[in-house]
Amino acid sequence: FLFGDNLFVKDDSSVVPRSKETLSTLPPAKPWAPNPATDPNQRQSQGLQHRESMRYPEAVEEFRNGIAEGVTPCLDELGWLYLTGQGVTKSPRLAYACFLQAAQQGNPNARRNLGYQLFLGEHPDLVPPDPELAAFWWQRGMEAGEPQCAFQLANLLYTGNGIPQDQVQARECWKTAAALAGESRLQVQITFAQLADRLFTGKLTGTDRGQLSKFAREGNKTAASL
Repeated sequence: FLFGDNLFVKDDSSVVPRSKETLSTLPPAKPWAPNPATDPNQRQSQGLQHRESMRYPEAVEEFRNGIAEGVTPCLDELGWLYLTGQGVTKSPRLAYACFLQAAQQGNPNARRNLGYQLFLGEHPDLVPPDPELAAFWWQRGMEAGEPQCAFQLANLLYTGNGIPQDQVQARECWKTAAALAGESRLQVQITFAQLADRLFTGKLTGTDRGQLSKFAREGNKTAASL
């Protein structure tokens, strides 16, 4: 752990939905063991295919069936449908409940999405802004190998927005995010953040200046990718 056990310490068992409404409308989850004759990700994969084809009711059914079989990623996927109102009545409350349960079960994508919901606080009557709790879940997501969690945690630490500022740890998180991101658009965001940091701290190298010039030449194209 980059931060040890005493930073953002919260007992997972105490992190509960901030509403009495829970997953009572969903099929109860039960212990799940992979069947060697089937693909354990089949429910999620088929649900995603339905969603990409805008067959939202079929996606909802597939994810619900996956939840009933104990496939944790289906909780995260169903949470996204509740958040966006695709195939179901839009419900940030149920989205939060889905993300929370999946995050507690170790799903890295749910930890990322839960962190966003907590940090943005778009529905203060349900989930008031809580940067510290967002940092907690992003840290857990980073530990599970989710690069966006590492990147968002780095930004939060760098600015000290709602948590103690620690730019040294922020730079370490950027490095972790870069190592996890591989070749992706996120890599552009990480590189830009690192260059900006070195520019502000007067540690810009000749190679860095070349990269910044490239960003400047690309202009709106680069901005659109961030």
